[in-house]
Amino acid sequence: MDPVHTNAKWYTAELVEEIVTDGLSGNTVYIHGVLVQADSAEAAYEKACRWAEENINEATRTAGGTPVHHVFRGFRDLYYCADEIQDGTVVSCEGPRPDVSDDELNRTVKPKWALDALVPHKQNWPV
Repeated sequence: MDPVHTNAKWYTAELVEEIVTDGLSGNTVYIHGVLVQADSAEAAYEKACRWAEENINEATRTAGGTPVHHVFRGFRDLYYCADEIQDGTVVSCEGPRPDVSDDELNRTVKPKWALDALVPHKQNWPV
């Protein structure tokens, strides 16, 4: 049993994926928030690693004949959910972050039109 969060049954794993296209400089990074059901934080970690291995790690696809490499770089974090998953359940919480300036706070908050789930996405590579 998890020695810290003995009642936790759900976890949110934030998994970092790096995408690099052969012949191009730079990269693209995604943070995948993955819900994991497990009896302990260690079991959640292992399940999230398996998810990353199956869905991200070392996948190579092509975009117009050019190899595009998807690599699991690791965890940004692993959070426990204090409650059972249902509408309104908090699945992650970052903080505390002391002494945040107004400028930084304004850069952190997005207007509705810029929220990821509300923005139409164009997939840039074949799946």
